[in-house]
Amino acid sequence: MRIAHVLPNLLLGGRERMAIQLASAQARAGMTPVIIGYEPALPALAQLEPNAQYIQLDRRQSGFTKDLRERLRQQDIVHAQGHISAHVIRSAGPFGRPAIATMHVGMDQNWRWLWPIRQGLRAMDGLTAVSAPLAKTYGRLSGRPVATIANGIDLTGFSAHSAPAPRAGEPFRFAMLSRLHPVKRHEDALRAMAMLTQQGLQSELHIGGEGSELPKLQALAQALLLHEHVRFAGAVSDVPAFFADKHAFLLPSLREGMPLAMIEAMAAGLPVIASDLSGVRAIAAEGAMLTPPAKPAELADAMQHMIKDRDSWDQRAAASIAAAQHFSLEQMHDRYARLYQEMLAA
Repeated sequence: MRIAHVLPNLLLGGRERMAIQLASAQARAGMTPVIIGYEPALPALAQLEPNAQYIQLDRRQSGFTKDLRERLRQQDIVHAQGHISAHVIRSAGPFGRPAIATMHVGMDQNWRWLWPIRQGLRAMDGLTAVSAPLAKTYGRLSGRPVATIANGIDLTGFSAHSAPAPRAGEPFRFAMLSRLHPVKRHEDALRAMAMLTQQGLQSELHIGGEGSELPKLQALAQALLLHEHVRFAGAVSDVPAFFADKHAFLLPSLREGMPLAMIEAMAAGLPVIASDLSGVRAIAAEGAMLTPPAKPAELADAMQHMIKDRDSWDQRAAASIAAAQHFSLEQMHDRYARLYQEMLAA
């Protein structure tokens, strides 16, 4: 079975990591996946290394539509990763192959493109979303049923990098991993860190990821006198290794679909402090503490509790590991494989 995964590019992100892992699992199962990008990333930004054939196109170039259409005709299944990708595929014109779209995030600022996005979704032969809330949103938008297939990760890569329990006398290390984008609310985490340091609590914040917000966040950390407490790790390609010496994971986002980094952190044995969002609640376990978005003071309270309540850390870490087992790469791959077979048989 030949499968094309279509997405903008391979900039470091949860959707991109999921697509690469899914393509790798498909190759191991005897399928032939290819990943097609349509928006070249800036050379200065790190990109993931795919374990499958990768073709980078540019939809701004003349001939893009014809080129994409011809490449899609060579496949058995076309899999759009995201609602914008569904629109791009539809714009390529008829290519005579079954197509499915998976929604990873909400509409965010794309409501002005509501009509072309709706048309793109309606042109698909199948629709899925990574969480039930997203499935409900896009079901209303498209007027069609949307199946829920949760993200999955390769759990074996985390078993050898389980997080250590915090020890007295050493800083409590919080981790964040995402693109540096305003919706992730890194600034709230920095302000919460400033509150902790004012209380004399030994703690560090390690921020992994790249993005346009970096200069602003670095300036804020400097203004809050956090230069000894905050580390900007840049692009992170080895996620298990990044989490290996951390003690808890922060996700103070304003919006989330189904955060892959949170599942990865849980698989590494990290208790989680995250915004109380529907996509987060869908995967949160007893190891998670949920706080209102955009409330740095309440985020700081949860972080303080995590630092001081060392007796419950083992319980929270164990709950994270147990919950992560429900989101394996094998389960995700099997669900999509069955859906592909159903589409081909229709």
